[in-house]
Amino acid sequence: MHPSYYTTVSSLELLVNMGNPYWNIDRTTGSLLQETIQQNKYTRILEIGTSNGLSALYMASAAYHTGGHITTVESHAERFALATKHFEAAGVTHLITQIKGHAPEVLDDIPGMFDMIFIDATSVEYKLYYTHLKSRLATHGTLLADNVISHREKVQDYIDHVMNDPDMTAQIVEIGKGVLIAKKFDE
Repeated sequence: MHPSYYTTVSSLELLVNMGNPYWNIDRTTGSLLQETIQQNKYTRILEIGTSNGLSALYMASAAYHTGGHITTVESHAERFALATKHFEAAGVTHLITQIKGHAPEVLDDIPGMFDMIFIDATSVEYKLYYTHLKSRLATHGTLLADNVISHREKVQDYIDHVMNDPDMTAQIVEIGKGVLIAKKFDE
């Protein structure tokens, strides 16, 4: 079954309108993810922190147009199951590979390079994720991290590390809960 863009959009609207018991991204952050994928024609996308699947649905609606695929990691059993249900309802399971596990323990087992990485998981582990993933981000790839304003005290080491990395150019965008966007250059 091919995904319906409209089914994906309907699923997004349903999740956005249900409130935010799962700490989901807001529409502006979702739009940023979509635009980043589509404008750069990214096809290999990694997400750390699936939650109930809202952010992956935003990305899937863009990946559908670029021929892309999303790999998403979630450790919490209930949220993992909800995301599975939401991906099936939206008809995008062929665009998304779900991995159940604690990101620092499974990242090295995920093969390949990525054009884009989105981090929205345990704030105090952001720098650890970065250590695992920087070498897996393709040249000219983009790394986005959510909650950098709302959880600044927990992610300040991460922010400082990325902002001072000579291989990256980074900025904080004041949308949603704050998104750090970093672009990788030749090492």
